[in-house]
Amino acid sequence: MKALVLGGGKMGRAIAYDLVKSGAEVQIGDVNIEHIRSSHLLEGVEFMRVDATNAHDVEQAMKKKDVVVSALPYDFNYKMAKMAIKCNTNFCDLGGNMAIVKNELSLHEAAKKAGVTIVPDCGLAPGMTNVIASYLIKKADAREMHIRVGGLPQNPEPPLNYALVFSVHGLVNEYIEKAKIIKDGKVAEVESLTALEDISFPEFEGLEAFYTSGGTSTLPETFYGTLDELDYKTIRYKGHCEKIKFLRDMGFFD
Repeated sequence: MKALVLGGGKMGRAIAYDLVKSGAEVQIGDVNIEHIRSSHLLEGVEFMRVDATNAHDVEQAMKKKDVVVSALPYDFNYKMAKMAIKCNTNFCDLGGNMAIVKNELSLHEAAKKAGVTIVPDCGLAPGMTNVIASYLIKKADAREMHIRVGGLPQNPEPPLNYALVFSVHGLVNEYIEKAKIIKDGKVAEVESLTALEDISFPEFEGLEAFYTSGGTSTLPETFYGTLDELDYKTIRYKGHCEKIKFLRDMGFFD
């Protein structure tokens, strides 16, 4: 299998590593390949300079690939999905922004005609968590589903007690856009950084969870009429939500 990973950040490099371990022939395309060449984890990966804002660059990189994985900021995903259809290659991305995912889903007929598969929102959350939640809802004939997810550092450092492993652009988007849930059987939108709750696990105390956008992906539409309650909250160390609210209210995310 020939695979192209667009974006050589932390997520892109991890994806490339897993693909190589699975036996795929992998290329990473990034506008700045020098910063990823030195990674000792990417043995066997081919590097190529790709400017994602340049349609010709992207088209040339996608040609003759079996699958393309976008680890780019979410803004690029719709254009990348359209180009994948044009190049007759399968495509998935890490998603996170529902407006862009909706645009990608509108490509269904074009993808079907081209004989390719387009899978948006294919990261951890949204992505793996939604697959697990969907399975459990069907398996248990559930009426409620509450999803709690957090990528937390083992050794948190103040003031935010958080380690940035995802795109900061995507992270901020989760904090400022509205979250989609099911409440009392109806699809609703709620403000992110609200409905704060304490949460803990055995030997893992001092956590909080709150609404953030994008995490439910298409679950509200899929299970409308089936679920009475559905929500998604991000887990952080205590105090994180209040500090992020302060930054938002001061205009740092405008």
